[in-house]
This record gives sequence, C-alpha cells and structure tokens, in this order.
Amino acid sequence: MLQKFNCPGGRKNLDLVKLIGMKKIIAFGAVAFYTLVLLGSCTKSSSDRLEQNTSPSPERVITTKVAPGQIQTVTIDDIGELSIVRQALHFKISQTGIDPKNNSRIYSYSPAEGFTGTDEVLLAHKISTSYSGSGSCNYGDSQNMGSSLRISYVAVKITVAAN
Repeated sequence: MLQKFNCPGGRKNLDLVKLIGMKKIIAFGAVAFYTLVLLGSCTKSSSDRLEQNTSPSPERVITTKVAPGQIQTVTIDDIGELSIVRQALHFKISQTGIDPKNNSRIYSYSPAEGFTGTDEVLLAHKISTSYSGSGSCNYGDSQNMGSSLRISYVAVKITVAAN
C-alpha cells in the first residue's frame, strides 16, 4: 500500500514512490534467485538414468562374424534385461530379445544390404537383485527389503564379410 504524504514540494512524494518500488524489485529478484538455486539443487542424479550423454566404457567386448544377408545371434546372459545404448550404424536388424528355447538374453544383427566391413553396438545389461535388511527376524516386514540394480556395458563388434 502506497502512503501519500502531502508535502509542500511534490518532489518528496516521487522519491518515496521510487524508494518503495526499488525495494519491491530487489525483494522480487532475491526471491527469484533463491528459488532457482533451491530448484537447481533438487534435481535427480544422472546416475539413476541408463542413457547418458557420454557413452560408457564396455566391461565386456564380444567379437563375431556374419555373412552379408545373414542374421547373427549372440547370447549375452541368462538373466537380466538388455537394451541398446548406442545403435549399430549399418544394420537391417539390430535388436535385443529373449531366446525362447532357453530364456537367455540375446542380441540379433543382420547387416544392411550391400554392407561389408565392421559395425558395433553398445548394450546395457541390467541385473536387479533383492535383499533383506539387517536382522534375521523381520517377520515379513517389507520395510527391511531392498533392491539394487547393476548395469554393465557390453560392446558387440561385428565383422560383415563373405566366408
């Protein structure tokens, strides 16, 4: 609320209005700054995300060979979940899946028509494990249950050439 004082010189009324206006601008700026700082500090950590801007280093490298026009399937593991982090460049088929015969996690690749040379795909292999908390008598208490997620990276290097 603006209080108006009747002073003989109208100049003092204008100075008071300017002073109140400046206080409001400074207060608004300070609130906006602290809000941005607070919101910036409450962001989710990038370690929870699978896809990151930088490509992770593979822990395991699998090399394989495939003839043009053929499909090559590579078994990665018996458990977990596979996803493609960095896609191959010269493919007709490049996908992860589960082998219906033995329930293994697999990667399948078929080269693009006319391509010969080398290609590479980077896979993320996620394995989730559950564990119970401390103490041997939790009586089904789900508060003592926990889980962890391990992600390892697998590079599959493919050579496409006629036999």
